[in-house]
Amino acid sequence: MRNLPPSVALLALIPTLTACTPGPEPETDGAGFGESIVVAHPVGAHPEEYRRDLDAEALYTIDDVVLLGSERVAFVLNVEVPETGRTFGLSDLSVDCAAGGNRNPALTDRVLGEATTSSYAIPYTCAIPEGTGELLITVEHYDYRLEFTGTPG
Repeated sequence: MRNLPPSVALLALIPTLTACTPGPEPETDGAGFGESIVVAHPVGAHPEEYRRDLDAEALYTIDDVVLLGSERVAFVLNVEVPETGRTFGLSDLSVDCAAGGNRNPALTDRVLGEATTSSYAIPYTCAIPEGTGELLITVEHYDYRLEFTGTPG
């Protein structure tokens, strides 16, 4: 970069500088197993059409948390999709389990995609340490982090 004009040299640094800039932290909310977390989503087909005076409430709940042997847990993520004026993307859901200092991804055999107004029950399984008592299941969706805690049954 020594022989480059100063404006070109600065442009070369932009990818490096932006790669180090962390994005905003997702908004976090928490509840126990069997309890719902309400997340407001804008109504409208496209961001420029969102109605700032109206939000639709999606409900997220973790239910039926049961042990599968000593090192696996199964549970159901229920999502109540409201009328938003557009499809509701479920393909970008990220779900994991944490216990005993370990964090593991939750797995589902369901193919998740675009959803319409309805209720969706998505079964998951997750590896956990033997003897797990308290379990944290984290759901990240859009700009939200939802944390559900409890003891597997």
